[in-house]
Amino acid sequence: MNSVSKVAFGALAGAAAGAIVAWLFATDEGAEVIDQLATGSRDLAGSVQEKLGDLRDTVVDKFDSVTQSAGDLLQQGKDKAGDLLQQGKDKAADLVSNVK
Repeated sequence: MNSVSKVAFGALAGAAAGAIVAWLFATDEGAEVIDQLATGSRDLAGSVQEKLGDLRDTVVDKFDSVTQSAGDLLQQGKDKAGDLLQQGKDKAADLVSNVK
């Protein structure tokens, strides 16, 4: 495509875009299309906000669940360590009493 063709194509594309914009703003049908686009955009924005809110709630719930599970696991580990420590103390006490 040579430069004259590019300029001609650009001029035609610009004229077409201008004609569309003029039709949208100058006619009742165009105003109706603009209203429909605006309504659709608002609906889409509301839907996206709702989906993002649902996603946020899901992430928060999963985070809380994982945090709770990690806390429970930590507590089980502490309890097990305490039990093992007590068993060791009891065995040591038994050994000391057997030595006497």
